[in-house]
Amino acid sequence: ASIAALLGAAAYAAVAGLALPTVRTVLMIAVVALVRVLRRRASTAHILALALLAVLLWDPLSVLVAGFWLSFAGVAWLVWCLPSDDRAIMRGFLSAQTVATVGLLPLTVSLFGQASLVGPFANLVAIPWWTFVVVPLCLVGTALEAIYPGAGVWAWQLAGWCFEFTWPGFVWLGQTTAALWWVPESDGLALIAALLGAFWLLLPRGTPGKSLAALLWLPLLWPDRELPAQGEAEVQVLDVGQGLAVLVRTHRHALLFDTGPAVRDGFDAGERVVLPALRALGVRRLDAIVLSHADADHAGGYVAVRTGLPVAFTAAPPDAALDVSTRCRAGQQWEWDGVRFRFLHPGAGFPYLRNQSSCVLRVETQHASALLPGDIDEIIERRLLRGKVSDLHADLVIVPHHGSADGSDANFIAATGARLALVSSGHGNRFGHPRAEVVQRWQAGGAEVLDTAQTGALMT
Repeated sequence: ASIAALLGAAAYAAVAGLALPTVRTVLMIAVVALVRVLRRRASTAHILALALLAVLLWDPLSVLVAGFWLSFAGVAWLVWCLPSDDRAIMRGFLSAQTVATVGLLPLTVSLFGQASLVGPFANLVAIPWWTFVVVPLCLVGTALEAIYPGAGVWAWQLAGWCFEFTWPGFVWLGQTTAALWWVPESDGLALIAALLGAFWLLLPRGTPGKSLAALLWLPLLWPDRELPAQGEAEVQVLDVGQGLAVLVRTHRHALLFDTGPAVRDGFDAGERVVLPALRALGVRRLDAIVLSHADADHAGGYVAVRTGLPVAFTAAPPDAALDVSTRCRAGQQWEWDGVRFRFLHPGAGFPYLRNQSSCVLRVETQHASALLPGDIDEIIERRLLRGKVSDLHADLVIVPHHGSADGSDANFIAATGARLALVSSGHGNRFGHPRAEVVQRWQAGGAEVLDTAQTGALMT
């Protein structure tokens, strides 16, 4: 039976293209089969440890995959909690679901920053239906098709019907407000406390203090987020590669300046980087999104971010082909929590010229200021210098146009007097950003230059 199970699992893995999860399953079954064939006495814990070793020997980098931790942790919880002689099928299934949900919740939250409130209920239907109906029909169809072409079509059609029969219900569950609960990022101590809480909750019935065990989950599920004080702001340059996305947070408000790049039918930094980062930081809504201009490296992630989070208002340059609620114009200003926001460019009547029309945003706190100039070039820098030069003075500046050679004029740098110049660029980008001469000019002006391509996300 062990050999048959191994052969069946190996065949399934081959059909699935030897995907890592299927290979991991085959290796675990192989360890069990080997122990049985050699007639060696081994506890379940020993078998699990041998399977773990086999997987690591096959692919040492599997420790970097979330599925590795969830698979072995899930099996370990089940082995420890569930009796081996329980013949009540339904009770065993419900117990397994409870153990998996409670035991894996801390890891799920830590790895993905989210927890599913409807997942356990969906699994009650999905797991037996797919395990005993959909997947077997698919395998039967594959086997028959290998024997005689066309013989397996009926099984595949029936499997497809069984899939379509239940799928709308799962889609409905996934669209409910309880489908996902996004949790801000916490530290390692919170994960350890939550794992101890899960261990306590899964102790045998009658163990005292189980209601108190849930308190150990609080640091993980509701982590303490230290927000800027009244009159102060926090600026974070997200690592979106060759693009820009800057989060500015005050005591009770959050503004996103640009949303990162996106490629049609490809990578979308708004979905893959910006949204996960905002959720990890505990941002549940954005009070504003400012798009400096319409280029894809700055506004590509806009749709994903706007869809993923509630947004109070959005702004972009006049005549930019972007669906926003307002247009940024020089002189517009507002105040949040004692922090003033003001647009310095473009002025009234200025045409849309892509980079040169970038919204330039100034942020002033009680003790410091920041300048976010988008992709302006030397021409616009000189135009700003002809205005009120004191408006350009800032402790922190996002280097214009990712450090391109067409900007960061020496006079502009001197006018800012910046102590910190932050560059958002992609590692090894084809434009050579930031240019060495631009970095040298900022350093000569007294600024420390940091680049996301070298440091990752930056927070000040």
